[in-house]
Amino acid sequence: MNTGGSDPIRLLFTSSIFYNVVASNNAPSQPHLPQISHRHKRSEKIDHISTCLRLLITILSLLPLKDAARCSVLSRRWRSLWPATPLIHLDDASLNLEEPKSSRKRKSARGSSSSSSSRDEESWCRQAFFDIIAAHQAPVKSCRVSRFDHPIFYPTVDLMIRNLMNKGLQFLALSFSSVYSNSKFGYKLPNFLLSYANLKQLDLYFCQIPDLSYSSVFPNLVVVSMRFVNLNDKFMACLLSSCLNLEFMKLHHCTGLQTIKISSPKLRIFILNDNFRAFSCTKELIIQEAPNLEHLMLGENTTKATNVTVSNAPKLQKLGFICLSLTEFRIGEAWFRIDDLSNLLGSTIMGRVKSIAIKMNFNDEKHKSIFLSLLEFFPCLESLSIMHRG
Repeated sequence: MNTGGSDPIRLLFTSSIFYNVVASNNAPSQPHLPQISHRHKRSEKIDHISTCLRLLITILSLLPLKDAARCSVLSRRWRSLWPATPLIHLDDASLNLEEPKSSRKRKSARGSSSSSSSRDEESWCRQAFFDIIAAHQAPVKSCRVSRFDHPIFYPTVDLMIRNLMNKGLQFLALSFSSVYSNSKFGYKLPNFLLSYANLKQLDLYFCQIPDLSYSSVFPNLVVVSMRFVNLNDKFMACLLSSCLNLEFMKLHHCTGLQTIKISSPKLRIFILNDNFRAFSCTKELIIQEAPNLEHLMLGENTTKATNVTVSNAPKLQKLGFICLSLTEFRIGEAWFRIDDLSNLLGSTIMGRVKSIAIKMNFNDEKHKSIFLSLLEFFPCLESLSIMHRG
C-alpha cells in the first residue's frame, strides 16, 4: 500500500494521538467484522496492525477502490476487511483492466483487434462494478454510473440503484449517452428512486424524468444538477415544494419546461442555462419566495427568451448574466426592458447586489450607452464581469 512513496499505515502509527482518535467510539460500527484470536505463542510475534480492525477499516475506506481491494491479499486475516469497509465513493470509470506492457506488445505484434479488446474490457468493467455493488456488505455513501449507457443495460442500472439504496446511498450521479437521450429509448429514472429519502445530492446527465403524478420527490435533497435532462413542469413544481433543504440547483440545457416557480426557504444558488433552440427554452422564471437566495445565474439563451421575475430575494448579491438584448426582467417592484431603464429607480433588491455579469457587444454603440446607464442602478457593486458577444 505504497501511496506517494510512504506507507499510510506506518505514517498513521507514528502518531499515538491519531491512533487514539480513530480507535475511539467515533469510528462507525460494522456488524460483520471478522473475529481475530488474541492467543499467541510466546515465541510468535504479535501482528499489532491486523488486530486493530476498526483502524484498518478506516484506512481502507480512504483508499482508492482498487488499492483497498488489493489489500485483501496481504494476509488471510485481511480477507474479510474489504466487504466490511464503508465505501466513500464508488465510480465505474475508475475500473480498468491492467495488462503488463509486454502483454500489450505481444497482442499488438499478433495484430489483435483493438476494438474487440476494448469491448471485452468494457464488458469486464461493467460486470465487475455490478458484482461489487451486489456483494458489498458495508454502506456505500456515493456512487457514479457512466458505463451503462446503452438501453440493454438500463434494467441493470435500476437493479444497482435499488441495491445502493439499501446500503444508505446519499450521492448519486448518472451519466448516459446523448444518442438515446431524446427518444423513447432514453434512460428514465425508476419510480422507486423518486421517493428515496436518504438522497442528498443528485447529478443527472442525459436522462429522462417519468411523466407521472407526483406527491413528493427527493424530500431531503440538498444539491441537484441536471444537464440535458428531459423534464416537465409537474416534476419541477413537486421537486421545489418537496425539497425544503435544497440549497443548490443547476439546470443546464434541459428541455420540457415552460414555467419555473421557485419558493424555497434554503435555496442559495440557482443556475439556469437553457438549450440553444428557442422552442425548448423556459418561457417564464418566477422567483416568488427565496429568502436565502444569493446567486442567480442565467445563460444567454435564457435571458433572450425567458421572462424573469424576482419577487422576494432579500439576500441576492450575485446576478448574471444580464444580456443586453434580453426580453423582460422584473426585480422586486421594478421591471425593465433594456431600452427603458426608468423603472429601475428605487429598486431595493438591486441596491443590495454586489456582483453582476453582463453580456454585451462592444461594437454596438447602443449597448455601450445602456451599459453605462445600467451601472448607476447598482450602488453597492463590488465585482463586475463582462463578456463580449458579437
